Amino acid sequence: MGLGGPRHTLVNVRTSTRRTSFRWIAPAAAAGLVIATPGLLTVGASAEPTLPPRDAEEIIAAVIAAEPVAFSGEVTQEMDLGLPALPRDAGVDFTDPGALWSLASGTNTWRVWYDGGHSYRVAIIRGQSESDLISNGSVLWAWSSQSQTAVRTELGAAETPDDHSVPTETPQDAAREMLRELGQYSAVATDENVRVAGRSAYEVVVTPQDDDQTRVAQVRMAVDAETSMPLRLEVYSTVTGRLAVDVGFTRIDYSTPNASVFEFTPPPGAEVVEGSWPTADPQLPTDEPMTPSDAQATPGADATTATPPNPVTMGEGWSQVTITSAGTQGASDSPGTPEGANPLATVLPHIGGDWGSGTVLDGTLVSFVFADDGRVAFGAVAPEALYEALAR
Repeated sequence: MGLGGPRHTLVNVRTSTRRTSFRWIAPAAAAGLVIATPGLLTVGASAEPTLPPRDAEEIIAAVIAAEPVAFSGEVTQEMDLGLPALPRDAGVDFTDPGALWSLASGTNTWRVWYDGGHSYRVAIIRGQSESDLISNGSVLWAWSSQSQTAVRTELGAAETPDDHSVPTETPQDAAREMLRELGQYSAVATDENVRVAGRSAYEVVVTPQDDDQTRVAQVRMAVDAETSMPLRLEVYSTVTGRLAVDVGFTRIDYSTPNASVFEFTPPPGAEVVEGSWPTADPQLPTDEPMTPSDAQATPGADATTATPPNPVTMGEGWSQVTITSAGTQGASDSPGTPEGANPLATVLPHIGGDWGSGTVLDGTLVSFVFADDGRVAFGAVAPEALYEALAR
């Protein structure tokens, strides 16, 4: 499967700045950590299925309109983001969310269960270790077989769709606006139908256009023809010309899992911590992007050391740069930075310039700069674009 091709039918689209609520889309993908970007290898050499014709707008509208469905299955994740070699012997540990950076490289296998409502379970297996995130809607457990630790978090009353505002536009309107936003910077296309985990699926292809700065070459999403659930996400890099992200189902079953799957009892001898696993929604940027002058500088600090209270966005399209604050916990292990604040601290190169100093991750898809003053800049661009943004 190459990057683009003559068999694509392009969709003429323009732009919109309306944001789509995360909570509106996420329920169709139970365990958001995995299913928000589900992608997968196609099964064997199965012939491409014959499906009724649909354009990109119809496919995206169907995804938006789809009701959450119960399922269980297995997901394979392959990531090649250009990260330096990182210690992996500890495995993935949901009891320590700060250690989940290890998911950003290599190959991982996920097992997932979802009841179509508020209960889900995600298990990551790496070697002989397994870590689980289990919710029955009222209690969330994080479990690590490696450390024999369980973190228990009480959840609030089960939410219903009425608990949050729902866009008044129809799914078709929302899909049209999404395509307008994408289309200002991209060619949006439908490709030939595919099979993913044995399911017939449509495929939508988004290719950045007229942007020689972005490191995203192409994004491909396969959508189940029957349930409209995303089944595969592939993201290609301009740096390597290969897949940088390939995550998704290798097996899926749409029957409702047994309720016992979502119950958890720590084994004898396990350490149980009454804790607070991070379940709150991340703070989203406002609709109006901030400017560097909006940043809140500390007393005596100049513009290059201002720490933005909210994300600052610069540029537009695929080469947009975001600057946010990580306090004083940058990736640098320079004086004043807490030891171990970032696991990349000991392996990333330290650099400096007019913008300040810090460490840089020069990735195949996304680059990061962890400034010593606490700012973090990132984008699907080369590090030079981040330095320029930090210097403004």
